[in-house]
Amino acid sequence: MYRMYLNGTGKEAIVKHDISGAEGMAVDWIAKKIYWVDSKRLSMFVTETNGTNRLALIRRGFVKSPRAIIVDPANGYAYWTDWSLSPYIGRIGMDGSNPRKIITNKLGWPKTP
Repeated sequence: MYRMYLNGTGKEAIVKHDISGAEGMAVDWIAKKIYWVDSKRLSMFVTETNGTNRLALIRRGFVKSPRAIIVDPANGYAYWTDWSLSPYIGRIGMDGSNPRKIITNKLGWPKTP
């Protein structure tokens, strides 16, 4: 995972290891943290924007096929999608507390005509 200035200069690696399946990423602009889901490690992670203090919020077992993530720092939640055979949208406290499935029905792939 890299960061750089908006003009494309100053490229700097902030997370160098074990990030091969990053599918979605979100930035908490208030606490200055980066959240992401990893489809290969079946996990959700958080780190400081400089790459320090990396922490797994969810590990293999709770998620089966995580893909996207968004954060709502004003209310303290992160939301993610799981594209497994039983897809769902989940919610977790941004501190890793209380992961749960919040939408579990009427989700799936669109049908072609």
